[in-house]
Amino acid sequence: MTPVDPRQLRGQIEALRKQVPFLLALLPDGPRYKLWLGDVVELAQATWGMGSPRLAQVRAVLTRAGRLGPEETEDERREAYLRRLNDLDTVLAAWERALLEPVTLIDLDPDGGPRTP
Repeated sequence: MTPVDPRQLRGQIEALRKQVPFLLALLPDGPRYKLWLGDVVELAQATWGMGSPRLAQVRAVLTRAGRLGPEETEDERREAYLRRLNDLDTVLAAWERALLEPVTLIDLDPDGGPRTP
């Protein structure tokens, strides 16, 4: 787990969230979705670690409905896929909100000293 610049992390999360509308139009569990999901999992692992609550949130979404059996209709598969995507987007939005914007308490000169008015 390496330290990550919050601005960079926010950009990565935003990029993942921007793909959700595109994924909504695809067939359930297609290759593009699986690649995207791999990116979500990789981001959580690399940023917060394997045992992190953030990765547990992703696991919870993926295991909530369980695996659909062959007896499920296409409509049921589609509904489960859309619900899962919506839930994953909600998780990503929560990660994004958790990243606080930096607050400048003391404005410093380029040399590191306090800026004088």
